[in-house]
Amino acid sequence: MEPVVVLILFAVFLGALSQRVTGMGFGLVSGPFLVLLLDPFSGVILVNICGIVASFSVFVRTFAEVEWPPFRHLALGAVLGTIPGALLSA
Repeated sequence: MEPVVVLILFAVFLGALSQRVTGMGFGLVSGPFLVLLLDPFSGVILVNICGIVASFSVFVRTFAEVEWPPFRHLALGAVLGTIPGALLSA
């Protein structure tokens, strides 16, 4: 196996480890390494794909533990705040 492939796998492993331990940080940890090892476009695409896979695996494991009444309140606030937030950021 080529050294670049080993470094890419190690960067993805560290990002996935930080995602699993803290619940966030996949892109923050693995992104800079992947952009340096690959070109910027490919590095960002790979970070996004791996981040989706890591988040989906956590989602599948924790879906049964969701407390739905608090989630409804949070989701309602998120939906109602999306348009004003987008307008403020524009």
